Amino acid sequence: METASNSTQQLIFEALENQVPIKGLPGVSIRGVRKEPAQPFDVSFDLLSGPNQIQILGEIKPTFTPRLLEEIAPWIRRLKSMRPDVAVAVITPLLSSQAQTFCIENGIDFLDLAGNVFVNVPGKFTLQRNGMRGRNPLGATADSARNVNVFSGRFSRILRVLLEKPKSWTITEIARELEAESTRFHELFP
Repeated sequence: METASNSTQQLIFEALENQVPIKGLPGVSIRGVRKEPAQPFDVSFDLLSGPNQIQILGEIKPTFTPRLLEEIAPWIRRLKSMRPDVAVAVITPLLSSQAQTFCIENGIDFLDLAGNVFVNVPGKFTLQRNGMRGRNPLGATADSARNVNVFSGRFSRILRVLLEKPKSWTITEIARELEAESTRFHELFP
């Protein structure tokens, strides 16, 4: 059985080979995608922009939270000081705007499949495009569940039912109660 991490890695390998993260950036291309290179990274590839070329060593995860980025920031800074000629990037299907901001402020290179890119090798190479909003390429996964507003009407109705009638619930029972609560809500507020 394929794990979510493996499916994320496979999705990102294919996206890198198909130039997805840099789509729409003229003169920029990805070459030589290598899965699990000799270094302890998930992927390695060359990023070209005009005559400039830089090697990217990438760490792939289904999601990078600001907290996880804060934990790995010292490790990335140390690697970048030891290898100033390469970029060490985090790569994910979709990087939140908060995580993008944290990365830029802390010098962490990143790419995501929505097209957000920040690669900065001082004096050699700089490429930045952020604020791109994308669909989740993995479909309805746990990552997309983290991006929903749990305070929206539907979720608050679920929470209200769970709090008003405490017991062990099955998904079917929750769905039934949600439907009944939604019907009642629509009758009260057409």
